[in-house]
Amino acid sequence: MTNKNTKLVYINQTLGMGGAEVFMSDLLSGLQSEGFEVFAYTTSQDFLDLLREKGVVGERLLVVLDIIGDWKGLAKAAVLSPFGLWQYFQVVRKNRDADVFLFSGFVEKLVCSWLGYFFGVRSVWIEFGPLEPIFSKFLSLPKLLYFASKHLPEKIIVPSENTLDHLRTVGISPEKLVLIPCGRPDVAQNLKTSQSVAGQKIVCVSRLEPGKGQDLLVKAFKIVRQKLPDSKLTIVGEGDFIEKIEGLVDYYHLEESVELAGRVPDSLKVMAEAAVCVFPSVWKHEGFGLVTIEAMALGKPVVAFDHGPGNEIVVDGKTGLLAKSGDVHDLAKKIIRVLEDRDLAESLGRAGRKRFLEKYQIEKCVREYETLLHPIL
Repeated sequence: MTNKNTKLVYINQTLGMGGAEVFMSDLLSGLQSEGFEVFAYTTSQDFLDLLREKGVVGERLLVVLDIIGDWKGLAKAAVLSPFGLWQYFQVVRKNRDADVFLFSGFVEKLVCSWLGYFFGVRSVWIEFGPLEPIFSKFLSLPKLLYFASKHLPEKIIVPSENTLDHLRTVGISPEKLVLIPCGRPDVAQNLKTSQSVAGQKIVCVSRLEPGKGQDLLVKAFKIVRQKLPDSKLTIVGEGDFIEKIEGLVDYYHLEESVELAGRVPDSLKVMAEAAVCVFPSVWKHEGFGLVTIEAMALGKPVVAFDHGPGNEIVVDGKTGLLAKSGDVHDLAKKIIRVLEDRDLAESLGRAGRKRFLEKYQIEKCVREYETLLHPIL
């Protein structure tokens, strides 16, 4: 569908690795395999290393302009803005022969879209999650800047109905919005998975930050232990929220049954050993939840809160169980149900894998991106 010389340039400012970065590495690699000439620029060395590992040519950006964090970050961005703007100008000017710019970060959308417009290069945005928490910061300055730029992209891609509905409500033109769910390779191909609940191992993989729900999961696990004293909980991820989680583990005397694994070399191997994977996010920024489809690919039953967008991915009673949003007791009840009923666990796991293969494989996602980009180019 594309010509071999179709040039796509992706520019992204990120402060760390997460599901978005993993997905983008898969997507860019997939587009490259379909004939796109892909170049990537990012502030994260880890992200850059992952891109290069997958064969995507990339360069590191040295200046970070954080205008959606805290006031300290905003002040620092103001000081660094001349260097950051010059950095972006150089990148866009160097790639003014590109067919399309692709942006998923907030700053690049506001700065590089205008630079691309000046050089006559079209742009496409990806909005992973709702923007209202960002819009409300700094006396609504991010919202004003965003709305001054929202007409520039040809299309705005969202991964979930949750994000789509939000962008509609804040005044983004429906004609620009396109829903394309995220995808992953079939991660089960190279891993041995087991549906056995003998070990009663519960696994949660996510960044440790408020809203991701690890605190609620620890509270629920205290209830699970009362019913199933042999159950174990492993939480994979890193972040400043670790102090809160450690405090709860100590408070409930769960030191012997809860493992805070931090960042691990391969979180998929940890999930492959689970009897149930739990994703307790109630985060307002949540855009998709890549680890949820990874668990489904592994054939694992999933327990999550009935909270968008997780409730779009997990079909309650078929591929997993949904607890009332934020309800610790209901979350514990759902986890116990899966751990006690092996037939149910196996049924949920099989249905989850089937849904992954039908809806969330990266190859399907790449084709949808290619179909969207082709008429733009």
